[in-house]
This record gives sequence, structure tokens and C-alpha cells, in this order.
Amino acid sequence: MASLLILLSTLFLSFLLYCLLFDGKRRMGRRPPLPPGPRGWPVLGNLPQLGTKPHQTLYALSKVYGPLFHLRFGSVDVVVAASAAVATQFLRNHDVNFSNRPPNSAAEHIAYNYQDLVFAPSGPRWRMLRKLCALHLFSTKALDDLRPLREAEVAILARTLHTRARTHTMVNLGQALMGCTTNALSKAMLSRRVFVDEESKEAVEFKELVMDLMKIGVFNIGDFVPALRWFDVQGTVGKMKKLHQRVDIFLNKVIEEHQAATGVGGDLLSVLMRLKEDAHSDGGKLTNTNIKALFLNLFTAGTDTTASTTEWALSEMIRHPEILKKAQIELDSVVGQDRLVSEADLPNLPFLQAVVKETFRLHPSTPLSLPHMASEACEVNGYHIPRHSTLLVNVWAIARDPTVWADPLKFDPTRFLPGGRYEHVDVKGNDFEVIPFGAGRRICPGLSLGLTMVQFITATLLHGFDWALPEGLLAEKLDMEESYGITLQRAVPLMVHPIPRLANKAYEYRNPVCQSSIALNFSPSSRVPVEDNLSNIEISHGSFKKGNRTAMPTQTDKQISTETERRQLATNQFSSIDDSKIVIEHQHCIDAFKINEMSELKYNTMVETLCEMDLKLSRELDDDPMVSSSRHYEMDLKLSRELDEDPMVETSTNYHHGEFSSTSYYTNEATNMNRMPNHLAQYETSTPKHHWENSQLYSQDKSWVN
Repeated sequence: MASLLILLSTLFLSFLLYCLLFDGKRRMGRRPPLPPGPRGWPVLGNLPQLGTKPHQTLYALSKVYGPLFHLRFGSVDVVVAASAAVATQFLRNHDVNFSNRPPNSAAEHIAYNYQDLVFAPSGPRWRMLRKLCALHLFSTKALDDLRPLREAEVAILARTLHTRARTHTMVNLGQALMGCTTNALSKAMLSRRVFVDEESKEAVEFKELVMDLMKIGVFNIGDFVPALRWFDVQGTVGKMKKLHQRVDIFLNKVIEEHQAATGVGGDLLSVLMRLKEDAHSDGGKLTNTNIKALFLNLFTAGTDTTASTTEWALSEMIRHPEILKKAQIELDSVVGQDRLVSEADLPNLPFLQAVVKETFRLHPSTPLSLPHMASEACEVNGYHIPRHSTLLVNVWAIARDPTVWADPLKFDPTRFLPGGRYEHVDVKGNDFEVIPFGAGRRICPGLSLGLTMVQFITATLLHGFDWALPEGLLAEKLDMEESYGITLQRAVPLMVHPIPRLANKAYEYRNPVCQSSIALNFSPSSRVPVEDNLSNIEISHGSFKKGNRTAMPTQTDKQISTETERRQLATNQFSSIDDSKIVIEHQHCIDAFKINEMSELKYNTMVETLCEMDLKLSRELDDDPMVSSSRHYEMDLKLSRELDEDPMVETSTNYHHGEFSSTSYYTNEATNMNRMPNHLAQYETSTPKHHWENSQLYSQDKSWVN
């Protein structure tokens, strides 16, 4: 009996000791609580509470639960950062832990199953793709090299708006901006414009495609409730698959046309195609799928964000004419009224930069950052963040935080001017009060290009034009309602009347490298028939095409010392072109032009330079860093697309530095304008002499050539 009591006592004391020791350890190791947050619905959690504008809903919730709160989307833990301080904790202090994206249907069904840059897991392949984009598109060196292409597209946009103003035609600004940004990017990626006409059916369809991509599947129930994934209750996955087919057709066409039109080139696509054969130690081989997925990112995020932000900027300027006037005064003082803005002017325009910053603050292109995922559990601000939680940073709410911003809903660029409270705040991810491009290691890789383009296009629109709304619509009544998607769009497109405010010559296209403008004045005696105009003729360095006939030069970069040689070479090189046609060749440029009937007595032709620039042609510029860089990129020249059904000109000559130093086939002796009959043309140029000593104008009028 005594032994039984001893045994029971021992067991009791052991149990008591166990409870004391292990419960103490459990209490000492008890995890912090989850952040506060609203109760959700059964199964779906808080998904039904998001509404049609989740960024605004989450902003309202942050006022109730604080700048860090917890939600449940189905079975997924979601934490929301709604202040600069909290966002800093996640994207700076815990950056590595939140460097991945959560699984989602859009990445699977549209972005080639995570083969792109935006949704790819953090790792060697992601670093390789990011490095390629940085080197060839977004580095300071690449931006400088490609500046002429951007300036060319913006100049074409300005001229288009000027033409629309003369015809009193309403402009859908968002559509025009989308065409401009897409062509500027495609020149860097493909060395050609994707859309010859920004209002063509193809351009409109592309805009619609991008808009559909930005709106679909932002919060797909199947991503958060696995049991419902296969039922596709919203029909989202089906829409994604159809969208993917449209995207794939577009990208395949772009790649096939590029491969058919060129040999070795230095644009991004050419570089990527060459790298397909090389195994990278840090990322493996590239595949066609990788390339298409990357181009999907660039063609969507790289165009829509810039276009939509610029559209918001002009909307705010129209609503605040006093701010518009200040911006125009600054632009006139720096640029004048005889030319358009150039990118080189931007550092000298502090008020314009403040306008753009304020636009990014109130209208960030991505109101909710692309989601991040916690690789491991962590603690932030005393709260437990579970493993595999999804992080949403409410960029829209952070920029409206009344504890940070004075009068946060007011559009006031002066807050960013020197002497202002926010003078040193930038939008490049260093200051979390304004992070339209995100922050941390998953920050938007195209930040530098996107910021430059928004500043440059906004400056051009404000400097080049005044703006009028449709009749009967007051500026203060302009609809500023938002349409939510991955990017923040205007719910109602901005329709405006541009009113030119500069000298007419400012809107004439000027090549951004050579700064030349050409005007040809034809009289009826020049025998250029209207019905047989030059709208289907394209000129490149070394080739001239009309219909199915192509004339290739027989000599390049040759000193022609005698009049006889000059005449003979002119006759031989372009003997297949009709006598009445005018051939214009320019160093560094590809000119596409057409003759339109202006009156019964006179034809005026303006050479429209599409600026398919080759930066390697002039030996005179050997020491120019732009030319030096082109040796690395091996920039290839391609012809712009013809207006007929022929998708691309069959002939494309690749020029590499050292192979040809100029596309000028004749010396100044050959361009003695005194020898040209006055009835043919009047050649006007404003060109630095050292760039353009070899420019020339030729006519196939036999009385002159022979």
C-alpha cells in the first residue's frame, strides 16, 4: 500500500513539474497576435468586401484597423500595409523574405506559366531577365543611346496633334499616348514602329488588349479557394485563356516579322534570339517562351502605365489652369516657342518635375502594388505575419495619408519645389511616402524609362498646346472617376481639343540627332502625279523600295570626285525607279515620305522621318559615346511598315560600325544646288555642318542627272 502511494505521489509530482516547465516554455515562446482586421464571410473570407475599387476599400479599412491589418481571402492570409512606415518594414527590413510573388491564375494562364519577369520566382532566371532588361533598355547608357528614338516618337505625336488641331478634330488622348509609348518602346525592342497609324484598327485593338490584361483576374476566387478553382465560378480563367491566345498571336507575329526583316541586330529581340543558343551559368538557356513572356511584360506594363499617368497629369492641368500657366511659363523660359521640348531640357524644369511627382502621388499607375509573398513567418510592428502570407502595399492610400501629407487630396505641385516640405522626396523607391514604382528588390525595373517618358511627354503636351474640353464641359466638372485594374485608368477617356501655342516650325519633324528639317516645294512642272504618289515608297540606308521593286546601292561611302562619276552613279543606283520620283538620302536617318495635293498649282511635301536610327555610321563621331555604345548593341536598321498589305519591306541592310561610315553616296560636290533646276525642289536644312556635309537630294529627272 505504501509503495502504491509513493508511486501515485511520484506520478502526480512529475505531472505537476511537467505542466510547470512546458507551459512556461510555451508561454515564453507564444507567438505575437495577427494584425487586427475585419471578420470575413465563411469560405470566402473578406473577398466579397473588396468591392469594385479595392484600393479605396482598403484605405477605408486602414482608418478603422490601422496602417497594418489582416484579411483572409479564402484560405490565404493577407496583410495590408497602408502607411510609409509599415511599407518600409516590409520592403526594406524584410525585403528578402517578401521577394517572391504568390501563385495566381494570371501568371499561369497569361504570363506563360511564370516564365516572365514580373511573376517569376526570385532566383537565377529572374535575375538573368532583369539584367538583360537593365543592360539593353533601362540602364543610363541604354537610355542615352535610345534617346533619339523616344524624341522622334514624341515629335511625331506633337505633329499629329498639331494636324488634328488644324482640322478641329477631337482627340482621344489616352489612345494617342498609347500609340506613342508603344512605338517608342518597340523601336528599342524591335528597331521598328509597331503602329504606323496610332488610330489604326490594329492600334485600337492593341490598346483594348492591354486594357483587358490590366483588368482581368485581379482577385480571382479560384486563387484563394482551391476547392472552387476547377469550377471557374467567375469565368475568369476562361477569359484568361482567350486573352493568352490573342497575346500569343500578337507576339508571334512581332517576332516572325522581326526575324524575316533583319539579320544580326542590336535591339533587344536580336540580342535575346542570339542568347537562346548560350547557356547562362546564372539562368540557363533562354527559350522562345521566355522571350514572349518578357515582351508581354514590356508591351503591357511599359506602355499602359506611362500613357495612363500622362493622361492623369493633363487631366489635372486642365482642372487647374493656374498650374498649367505656371508650367507653360517655365517651359517657355527654358525652351522658347520655336522648338519642342527635348529630354535634355528636363533637368532645367523643376516645376514640371513637381507636377509629375504630384501626379504620381495622387494617381499612382499601380494603386495596389503587385502582391508579395512571405517565404517564412516573421514579425512586423509586434504582429505575427504567417508563412506564405500575401502582402498588399496600398500605394494609393500611403500617398493620401493625412499624418504625412498636408491637405492630401489637393493637387499641389509646389509641395515638391525647393523650400517645400517634401522637396527631397523622390518617386524612385527611396522615400516610401511616394512609391508608384514599388520598392525593394522587386521594384519596377523600368522605373528610369517610365519616369523619363512621363516627364518628357507631359512637358511636350503642356509646352506645345493649350487644351480645350468638348463644348459644354467645364474644367471644374471634368470627370475624375477611377477605373480599377492592375493600373489605375480614367473611368471616362479624356477627349480634348489641342490648340497649338508654338510657332508652326516647331511642329515640323526634326531629327533628334541631326536636328535637320527638310521641305520640298513642287510645282506642276515637276511632273509628280497625285494619283501615283509616294505613299507606298520607303527609303532606308542603302535601299529604295516601291511596290515589289528594290534598288540597292552599288557603292557606299565613296568619294565621287568628278561630275561624270556623280551622274553615272546616280543613274546606275536608281535606274529602276520611275523618272518622276525624288530620292532623298540622309546620313543617320530613314525617311518615309509622300506627296499630297495641296492645290492645283503646288504640291508641298514634308519628309516624315520615322527615325529608324543607326548610331554607328559616322567615322567623324568615333569618340562619341553614343556611337561607341552602338558597337556593343550592333543596332540594326529596319524599314518602317508599308501602308499596303505588305507587312515588311523585304530588303533590309545591316550596318555595323566600321563597315560603312555613312549612307551618303556622294560628296558635297554632288549636292551643288546651283546645278539643280529650280523647278524641281527647294532644299532647306538647319543642320550642324559637321554632321551633314554629305546630305544630298537627287532627282531622277533625266535632264538633270544626265
